[in-house]
Amino acid sequence: MASIEMRALGGHTQPVTFQSLVGLSKTDATQLTSKVTGATRHSLSALAEVGYGTNRWPKGVSRTVLLLNYPSILAVPLSGLSIASAYGDGKEALAIDDKEGIRDALLSGLEGGLSLGEALLWADFWVSEIFTGVDVGLISAGMVPIGIPLGLGEAAAAVGIALDSIGLHRCYKVSQEAKEIIAKDNEEEAIEEGMEFFQKNLSLTTDDLLKIEEKIDQKHPLATDPEKAEIRKVEVQKALKKKFAQFKRRVGNKTAKEVVKEVSELERGLKADSVEKGKAAEKIRTLLSEVEKKSFRKSIAHVIGILGAVIAIVGIVALALGAPLLLYTLLFLIACIISLGRFVYERNAIK
Repeated sequence: MASIEMRALGGHTQPVTFQSLVGLSKTDATQLTSKVTGATRHSLSALAEVGYGTNRWPKGVSRTVLLLNYPSILAVPLSGLSIASAYGDGKEALAIDDKEGIRDALLSGLEGGLSLGEALLWADFWVSEIFTGVDVGLISAGMVPIGIPLGLGEAAAAVGIALDSIGLHRCYKVSQEAKEIIAKDNEEEAIEEGMEFFQKNLSLTTDDLLKIEEKIDQKHPLATDPEKAEIRKVEVQKALKKKFAQFKRRVGNKTAKEVVKEVSELERGLKADSVEKGKAAEKIRTLLSEVEKKSFRKSIAHVIGILGAVIAIVGIVALALGAPLLLYTLLFLIACIISLGRFVYERNAIK
């Protein structure tokens, strides 16, 4: 398939190919930080809630068990890091007009803010224990009902479910699209639809380019042709970065970069008629198989996240309703293990 060309003013053309994306991506350091922070924060919040429940035990037992819950105070700075990470992601998404990324960042920031409120109240509870030996915090003094930190925890979990549900829908959709193309028996159809799939997800379509031209005409009606050409370059780069950022959310950073590189080479070969159709179709199916596999794995990660959040909510409700200690302690510990398990799974199964 020939690369898309955008007609620039003055009769010039500017090719927009998959090669344009190579080199645009970089390892997202904040992504790993966010995952580590999120998994640890969720685990510490669970510890705090378990600790509150164990405070009802006989004093001798309670003191011993509570020592395990003091690390939950660390949820305060970790929640702050989550908010900072969401702010950075939102700022980056805003710079390239990535509405999908902006929405994710807002939800992540909201989840972090709710978790911070919960963590601060639990920290007040545990700090009073550490320095005074008695419960003199806002919760113990009755100034803050226990329902508030528990409610904040539920709300944070609910936002997490919303985030994972959105992510699950995205990944499942891409996985199904790739699977349908892989099943094509006809080589020409596989090549055409496969390249269209990659073009839609990684390059700029005719509609994308027309929108850029309209945007330039609306915002810069008095700009000269050379000025519009410079503005166009910037807008094209922003649009490409947005495409890559969205694709990366569906298949992972490493896979997205590898796919861009491989498709770029394949496109050049098809354009020069230096690649046999059979080999081209096989290559496309291989790349689509990798996309399908990684997007499916990310779907599993989102399902794990939803499951963990649901169990956490059930545990909070159980604690609030005065259920047996063993029940909600078990639920919180399961939620904690799932949260850490998801991080390990994503780290190893999704690159």
